[in-house]
Amino acid sequence: MAYLVLRRYSGRGTGSADEVLAKVQTELFPKLKEAGGLLRYTTLVMDDGGIASSSVYENKDAGQRGVQVAAEVVSKAQFLQG
Repeated sequence: MAYLVLRRYSGRGTGSADEVLAKVQTELFPKLKEAGGLLRYTTLVMDDGGIASSSVYENKDAGQRGVQVAAEVVSKAQFLQG
């Protein structure tokens, strides 16, 4: 059964929303993909300017690995601080 993970990032660093989304796609997405089980990944800008993403995984275990990977990347990512 597919497993959906929604993320809303609390920081946006000093870059524009487009710059942050580009970094998410180049820095976070590849690591999520490497963790395995990722079927679809989408990023978006919220109405208030915040950044969010949705991920669809093959199963809950893959989704939980994705959550761990994202938490590690985001904790170190300067582009999502603030």
